[in-house]
Amino acid sequence: MWVIGTFPALKLDIENYPSLKNYLQTFMPKISQSGERGCRKKTSNKWFETQDNIAYFGEFNRQKIVYSEIVRNSQFYLDNGEFKFGNFYAEATSFILTGEKLHYLLGILNSKLLTFAFKEFYAGGGLGNGGFRYKKAFLENLPIPQIDPEEEIKFIKIVEKILEAKKRNQNTQELEKELDMMIYELYSLNETEIKSVLSLSLNSPSCGECD
Repeated sequence: MWVIGTFPALKLDIENYPSLKNYLQTFMPKISQSGERGCRKKTSNKWFETQDNIAYFGEFNRQKIVYSEIVRNSQFYLDNGEFKFGNFYAEATSFILTGEKLHYLLGILNSKLLTFAFKEFYAGGGLGNGGFRYKKAFLENLPIPQIDPEEEIKFIKIVEKILEAKKRNQNTQELEKELDMMIYELYSLNETEIKSVLSLSLNSPSCGECD
């Protein structure tokens, strides 16, 4: 019924959780971190703690962008803690981005231009039938323009409109087209370049179909 995190970073005293202690002890000696045969690898952590420190666990409770690693199109989502179980805790093959300018980043990363650019120049090749992989090392190399606060407000407003429309199951294609045009202008694309991006995006689902 519950997921229990015994991260070293939490500095838990197992004596304060007698029922948990008794339960975990039923798995001894397999869960001891002694490095002996049949046990976990040797660490300086306590016997009941996880192998890794996981000091970043607090980031899951912040506003964040969540994305899947292996996709067929951009799938970046803003988590405001409105998930039916509270904040979303990403597991294997899904990741999070925290920090500032999240609405701006969300709009950029879900745009046709940045999806096209990542697939063509950063993804390191495709996967299967049209899939690709948002590897952290490649994602960090994407060129994201620095913008001033006034310009950022324009992006925040339209991204918020899209998010609100999605909550109501409304069609967001026109808003997404407007956002895409703002991003083409941001990257100084000419008409020929825009047509190239659009022609290669025709067979991909729109952002409104990805969630």
